[in-house]
Amino acid sequence: MIRARRALLGALASMFFGSAGNTQGQPEPRIEQSLTTYEIHGTTARELTQQMVTLGPPDGDGRRFAANTRWTVRWTYPYARSARGCTTGPVRTDVTVKIVLPHWIPVRPQLETEWVRFSRALRHHEDGHREIGVEAAREIAAALVRLEPQPTCEALETAADSLGERLLQEARNRDKRYDRETNHGQTQGARMR
Repeated sequence: MIRARRALLGALASMFFGSAGNTQGQPEPRIEQSLTTYEIHGTTARELTQQMVTLGPPDGDGRRFAANTRWTVRWTYPYARSARGCTTGPVRTDVTVKIVLPHWIPVRPQLETEWVRFSRALRHHEDGHREIGVEAAREIAAALVRLEPQPTCEALETAADSLGERLLQEARNRDKRYDRETNHGQTQGARMR
């Protein structure tokens, strides 16, 4: 579900960032979020469910679900050089979130209340995926500013990339576990009745 790329800025003089990396006051991740929808048509809960399974966005394994949230995390930082070695300057993280949800225009008033309830529960579930990505960005920023100084900036970049990728893998695992534990949102009410 998640694909990450890292981006690092070139070295900047230590006079701009002091002799050690910023370990406090990390800014919140910048979040760019998009929401797209796909149309479904139906007059019963069963028809709507079938259309979501048929027309819904595929996950990473090609299985289709009613909705999908994909996120990526990128991090950047300048180098800060000192007598102790090369460290990170202020770390910036960016999270890109893409949510896909079904859109149904009510044609049967008796079903509208159920659709509203289902839609809210589905959005709540997808927002949980979004939060996992945002939290991963926070964890990466906090971890990168705590990296020990490295003898060279190339060594720092290698250490930072390794640490960032490890934290992203942990977040990917949390994302998958979230779907397993909620049965893709069904235990949170994201199921047509």
